Amino acid sequence: MIEGTVNGKAFKVPESFEEFSNRHWKLFMRVMTDYRAATWHDVRLKFIMKLIKFPVRKLVKLSLSKDFWDQEEYEEHMSQITVFSERLKYFDDPKISTTRNVFPVVRRGIFRRNLYGPADNLANLETWEYAIAEIKAISYSETNNKQFLDELFAVLYRHRKPFWLLRKYFGASPSDPRQQFHDENIASYLKKSRRVGKYVKLYTYFFFQSVRSTFPDQFKDLYKVRKSTGEARETNWSDTIVAFTGTTPGDEEKTGRTNILWMLKRMNHLAHEADEMEAKNKENKHV
Repeated sequence: MIEGTVNGKAFKVPESFEEFSNRHWKLFMRVMTDYRAATWHDVRLKFIMKLIKFPVRKLVKLSLSKDFWDQEEYEEHMSQITVFSERLKYFDDPKISTTRNVFPVVRRGIFRRNLYGPADNLANLETWEYAIAEIKAISYSETNNKQFLDELFAVLYRHRKPFWLLRKYFGASPSDPRQQFHDENIASYLKKSRRVGKYVKLYTYFFFQSVRSTFPDQFKDLYKVRKSTGEARETNWSDTIVAFTGTTPGDEEKTGRTNILWMLKRMNHLAHEADEMEAKNKENKHV
């Protein structure tokens, strides 16, 4: 945490996005939404002022006053806020980075069942589940249509498995508490998604996209630009699942339920082997 003092009040703020609590993220999503047209610098200032609960009305009143001492006080407050905000280096790059899901459980009240989300780094997602979520996330980023945001949340958040705590206690339950993913259940979860706070759903989108952005560094052979084509490999998940299934009919569902990180590791390994084979073939042609 970074410590500071503004308006005679001491406070602490997170040193990186990874240190954000769910309260910090809700506040940040609120600032991002309410001040969408603002610059990244303005978002930084607004976030700090909201975080430390600075009396904004007082600041506005001072800025409008023609009194010399009011103007002096206004300049002093703004200087303190600006200097402190510049210490938050993670705001220097307008790219939100978090691989930790701070909303693993979304509580919906006493008479409604809670919804459980993905693990950190999307570690418990199935391949087909990830593929559909990726489509929804890309669609939202391109259109800013809230329907896709609701659908993304409906794909990733589900009810808990029956007797999960009991099964976990006896060591008979997998690490993912969520019920198994099924395409046909998205519609029913979509109704529940619309009742969830927009800041939680917006965070889910940023969290998903942030983890996605780490994949090119984790799986370099899969995502790197190929010299032969000058482009990166395209990942068509339907074709990938069919290719990994082989010639056995009906096994596509089993392949689609493979863990996404395992699938990416396997695809990365095959891409590495393909690049080596391509390099050897070029060498043989020159011999």
